[in-house]
Amino acid sequence: MRLLILVLSVAFLSGCKKADGTSGTTAASTPEAPSGCDHEQRTNVVLPHTWPYPADAREIRWADGREKTGLKIKPRGVAFRTATVTWDKGQDMGASDSQVVVTKPRRLLAKRDMQVRREVWDQGRRIEATAGQINRGDVVSFLFFDSRGSCLVLIGGGTGSVSCTLEDSFEGLSAEHPFACEQVWWVKVQKAKRSKGWLVFDEELMKRVEVVPTR
Repeated sequence: MRLLILVLSVAFLSGCKKADGTSGTTAASTPEAPSGCDHEQRTNVVLPHTWPYPADAREIRWADGREKTGLKIKPRGVAFRTATVTWDKGQDMGASDSQVVVTKPRRLLAKRDMQVRREVWDQGRRIEATAGQINRGDVVSFLFFDSRGSCLVLIGGGTGSVSCTLEDSFEGLSAEHPFACEQVWWVKVQKAKRSKGWLVFDEELMKRVEVVPTR
């Protein structure tokens, strides 16, 4: 199970590319690049409190040898370094928050009709409202699959969500490629009370950690 989760997490990160000065790899560097990435559309969609596929993996442990790591005060490549910590093999990295920055969406074809929903403010209350309609055969700018039955897409100058699965919603979306073309995954970690900050989880780092289901 742990090996499967690690493979899926690395699969997500194989779509990462540099953004805000951070490191990452392009989807083209994978053995089989995901479909829908041969376009020039760029985005800077920030998805706060978002954890990549699979959704139940929330515990991260350092699995390599002892090493120092610099942490950022904010999830941005240009942010100041807030701490330098040393991880020991098997140590829980204290992940408490996660953020995904999508810099290039995937263009996918809708397999069926879908209603797009968006959270809006109405008289001081946050509610979910209809934001548009996707019809079968429409080209959609896909951003993120949350592995809990929801996909985030671009629509009408903003973002919206649709009920979806990896099998029946969009051509090209699958367990092997459940991500956008380019994105960066940030995780907020903590070793001690004053030693906390944000760290980019790129493909190289994922080789050195173990991501397991939350107990």
